Amino acid sequence: MKANGMDSVKELLRSLGREMGEALGAALVESVQAQLPRLREELGTARASAAPARRSTSERGAKVSASLTRPCPVPGCDRPGRGPRFSFLCDVHRDLPAGEREQYRVRPKR
Repeated sequence: MKANGMDSVKELLRSLGREMGEALGAALVESVQAQLPRLREELGTARASAAPARRSTSERGAKVSASLTRPCPVPGCDRPGRGPRFSFLCDVHRDLPAGEREQYRVRPKR
């Protein structure tokens, strides 16, 4: 008889748990739905006040850095250098052998 009584208590507790879960779930859904318009408005305001989207260099009107428009370091060459990736050598001189290119490489001042 005890086992039968325990089974009915367990079933009663399970049923009570299900009903409470459904009631809490419904209350939670109702609460969130009531808050949605305010949250959407706050989110829209937060997005509008966030930093503006990044613009490209040309859109900002920025000038090309002077270091990137340096002339080729080879004596007598007045062509523009190709930037730090090619040791500021121009299109003609950037394909020089490594040893020769090394002697024209721009060294930082110390």
